[in-house]
Amino acid sequence: MSNELKNILSTPGQGMEDILKKYLSNELTDAERHAVEEAMLNDPLLEDALEGLQGQSPDNIGTAVNGINQQFRKTIAQKRKDGKKKNKLTGQSITIFAIVLIILLSVIAYLVIRKFS
Repeated sequence: MSNELKNILSTPGQGMEDILKKYLSNELTDAERHAVEEAMLNDPLLEDALEGLQGQSPDNIGTAVNGINQQFRKTIAQKRKDGKKKNKLTGQSITIFAIVLIILLSVIAYLVIRKFS
């Protein structure tokens, strides 16, 4: 991200939502527009966000951004939950593995003892 965009983002009271609104309604200076466009080249997510918001009216951008953020959080939470389910060994599966291992070792021990007797 360029220094100009960092300066735009750090302007007090001006968040990314405001910058996107101003960008879409052509209220940014040429230098600020250039900084946003340069940031879009380096950040495909920002480019996709602006592309998706271009069909929105500037008044609805806040609602759209909030909806996207909410859906994003929900998706991440679901993926974390699904990931925990997949990676978790239950007590029952560990018990079954231990029983099978004991039976296997018993059979091997029996065969070894029988062969050398």
